[in-house]
Amino acid sequence: MLAVLAAGCIGGQQAETAATTSTSMKPIQEPATSTTTPLTATSTTIAADEEITPTLPIFSNVSGCMALGNATIKDLCLYDIAGRDKNIKVCDSITDGNTMLKCKAHLEDKPEYCDQIDLLTDKDWCFRMMAFKWNKLDYCNAIFTQSLKDKCVLDFVKDKKPDPYMCFQILDNDMRDACILYHIDLYNKTGAGIKPTLCGLIYNITVEMKCNETYLHQKF
Repeated sequence: MLAVLAAGCIGGQQAETAATTSTSMKPIQEPATSTTTPLTATSTTIAADEEITPTLPIFSNVSGCMALGNATIKDLCLYDIAGRDKNIKVCDSITDGNTMLKCKAHLEDKPEYCDQIDLLTDKDWCFRMMAFKWNKLDYCNAIFTQSLKDKCVLDFVKDKKPDPYMCFQILDNDMRDACILYHIDLYNKTGAGIKPTLCGLIYNITVEMKCNETYLHQKF
C-alpha cells in the first residue's frame, strides 16, 4: 500500500552520492620487526550489524600466512592477502570452504560463490559484501535474513546510490522511516527523492511530526 501511495509522488531523478563504503578487510601492514613473535586472535569491538573478525597477524606474503599454526587465522591472513594483491589463486589455499568462497566473491563479481556457501549466516554476509564491493543493490535482495536485508538496503541507498522506491521494500518500521526521511531530506536539497508532502508515510508519529515541522513547517 505504501508503495502504491508513493509511486506517483516520488520526484526527481535519483542523485548519485559520492560516498562509498568498503567491505574489504583492513590491509596488512609491512612488519617493522620480526614476524616470529607469537600472535593471538582477539575479537574486534564492532557495531551489532557488522561481522566479527579476529585481529590478523602482520604478514606480507602467502608463505608467512601458511606458516601460521592456527587454521582460522591462517585462512583470514590468506583472505586479506588475496584481496590486497587481487590474486584469486591465493583463495584456493584457504582451507575453510566458506571462507574460500567469500574470498573469491570478493575478487570476482560472481554470485554463485555466495550461493555455494552452506552456512546461512556466512551466505548472507557474502551477499552483503558483494552488494557494496560490486555496487549492486540486487545483492542485498539475495540476503535471506530479513533484518540484515533491510539494513543492507538502507545502507546502500544512503551510502551508495539513492533509490526512494526501495524504502517501501524495507519491512522494519524504524529502518523504513529512516529511509523515507533520508530521501525527503535529499528531495529538499536536490529535488530528487521523496516529496516532503509524504511525511505522512512515516510510521513513527514522533518522526512524522518532526518531518512535518522541518520540511513543511507545520507545528503541532
